[in-house]
Amino acid sequence: MSQPRETTTNNLADVIQVIQIGHRSGTLTVERGEGNAYEEGEIVFANGQIVNAQTGTQSGPVALGWLTTWTNCRFAFNVESSTTTPRPPFQPSGHSPLSTRPGSSPARTNTNSSGNFRPITTASMYGQNTPRTASTPSMPNQFVTQIPYRIRTDNSVLAYIEQVGLTREHRRLFMLIDGQRTTHELVGLMGKNLDKIVELLNELERAGIVHHR
Repeated sequence: MSQPRETTTNNLADVIQVIQIGHRSGTLTVERGEGNAYEEGEIVFANGQIVNAQTGTQSGPVALGWLTTWTNCRFAFNVESSTTTPRPPFQPSGHSPLSTRPGSSPARTNTNSSGNFRPITTASMYGQNTPRTASTPSMPNQFVTQIPYRIRTDNSVLAYIEQVGLTREHRRLFMLIDGQRTTHELVGLMGKNLDKIVELLNELERAGIVHHR
């Protein structure tokens, strides 16, 4: 856990979800506090699936549950080579993967019926409560006229996009967002269909760098 962590977030669960949505492989290392209050941890991902998590005193699902409650902290994401063989998701122990320390807020990580961890999912800003499939109807026209805008404009935002594992498509779309272009205009500029642009916008919003009106 010695890799420098220079990027900050006020909600580690959001960073975790962005990595899961992007199906990234690598190790997320995190730290917070100073002196006696200093804490650090790491989460290992394989194609967006969490395969291990640990803190100084905990490991597995208990550590993951604790890390997902972290707010202000620093992190780094070390991308794993695509040639590395992915490890299977770890199995929960007798403790619930949502276990946290007393007084902490519930984590948003859950498990499927087989006991393996699955990505954190929340409703997107476009009302997508379930994953889209080929049979899902097209987006309503109301989404075409929405105007995305940046909520982060500092010089480090492009590095942040790479740091959390987003793609060049996300970066290109972010650069096109100026607070005036509608989603429909972005579809034309990106040369992608509406569903794909909405998906990319949703992932940028989960990363905390864009919103819409």
